[in-house]
Amino acid sequence: MSSQEIQILIKLLLGAIASFWAIFFWSKERDNAWTFMVLGVLCYYVNTLLSALDSFKIIDIRFIQLLGLPAIPILLESLPILLFSIGFVMGIIKRSRLS
Repeated sequence: MSSQEIQILIKLLLGAIASFWAIFFWSKERDNAWTFMVLGVLCYYVNTLLSALDSFKIIDIRFIQLLGLPAIPILLESLPILLFSIGFVMGIIKRSRLS
């Protein structure tokens, strides 16, 4: 097994654990800020899963091109950061209203 395959398997394992705890926490906490954080974790795991399937040549995630760039990888890499940012901003706004 190559080092890239080991790295992918570790990312998949840790992503699955993080996704499990994110869904568990989401069921307990119905705050909008945390909802975006959980969605960010889940999108990150979907990105890892699809990247793994792409690297093992099971699927091709680069088939949709937008302006000559692969749309799906760009979207899946950018979306978690956007969702985390929205969650942080919503958390800051909520805390400033409570003070």
